[in-house]
Amino acid sequence: MPLLPPTLLTPSGASSAPGAPAPAALPQGVLSLSGDLNFGTVALGQSASQYLTMSNTGTGNLSISGIVCPAGFRAVASGVIPPGTNRQVKVIFTPVKATNYSGTLTVRCFNAGNATVQVSGTGAAITVNSLRAISVTGNLAFGTVAVGKSAPGSLTISNTGTVAITVGSISYPVGFSGNFMGTLQPGAAQTIAVTFTPPTVGSFGGMVTVNSTATSGTNTLAASGTGVKQVPPAVIITSPAPGQGVGGLLITVNGTVNYAGTVAGVFYQFNSGTWLLATTANRGTNWTAIAKMIAGTNTFRVYARSTDGLVSTTNTLTFVSTNVLLLRFSSASVNPQPAKGLTFELNVPNTTKGRIQYSTNLIDWEDWSAFTSTNGSVKFSDPSATNGGRRFYRAVVP
Repeated sequence: MPLLPPTLLTPSGASSAPGAPAPAALPQGVLSLSGDLNFGTVALGQSASQYLTMSNTGTGNLSISGIVCPAGFRAVASGVIPPGTNRQVKVIFTPVKATNYSGTLTVRCFNAGNATVQVSGTGAAITVNSLRAISVTGNLAFGTVAVGKSAPGSLTISNTGTVAITVGSISYPVGFSGNFMGTLQPGAAQTIAVTFTPPTVGSFGGMVTVNSTATSGTNTLAASGTGVKQVPPAVIITSPAPGQGVGGLLITVNGTVNYAGTVAGVFYQFNSGTWLLATTANRGTNWTAIAKMIAGTNTFRVYARSTDGLVSTTNTLTFVSTNVLLLRFSSASVNPQPAKGLTFELNVPNTTKGRIQYSTNLIDWEDWSAFTSTNGSVKFSDPSATNGGRRFYRAVVP
């Protein structure tokens, strides 16, 4: 009679022949607990709540069957937690004696073992109404905000009593939002981010209400804001006037920007040159640009960009440079005078700086003298003009 090969029993009770591959591992959930379950001091007969987070860090589902709490605490949970997700459970502390409470809270799981966390709190025989106090402060006047945009603000919730208070929710008027829930110990404060996002054009406002276990104090704060149409910045040139004649080598162009928000920058171009960043003030609503002019007609272009990405149309200004440099000889003859050589006068705008150059062939030029005009003209003498042949002169600025 032939012999049969030996049979192996797997841990699950199934049999397999020697050399057969091991069965694939089944998905297994892993239960972990987190959260601050120190409730502090709570008046007898009153309740405080905190939140316990149950997380599944494994690869299979967790089947929660219940929660076992020590005396004074209670929590209820059951059901399935898929892998990679978590579930929050409210844990409530209700002391019935003036004593310290503590112990181990156990979350029972069908298929992954139990998990535990420590809880604690103190029951106190105190008068609740006089000690459960709340204060809500902050500035929630948001001003004007473009529709579709958001503006940040904040409020602060303070426990001004002598026992813990629990915030369950915060109610907001239309257009305003924020979120917080939890327990504040005596003397503690929590700052909450509040956002105003106007859904339409118009005024919005009302009272923000903090819903809590406090029985005294102020739990409301006024909020206001206005939704406005999203209009891009408008850049305006205030000086010089269009077509105006302008003297000097440099010109200062001034202007403003009309915009409800914040201007990120004002950019200008002079005579098809490189776009440059203008100097700004007052959140970008006032600007100044300085540029070097050329003879004749000059063209200046400018636009503004807001911090939220809106761009104005480009404003263009043309003006005429009145700079004319005249070399005017003071002698009746172009021949050099024996005593002084050649004397001439240069007419230029006030404060103009430059230099006089000379040449004997109109090709090679050399600096002869620097000048700064203080009254519209500068006089020069060239004694060496009597000792040479012909000379040519020119003024160069700057």
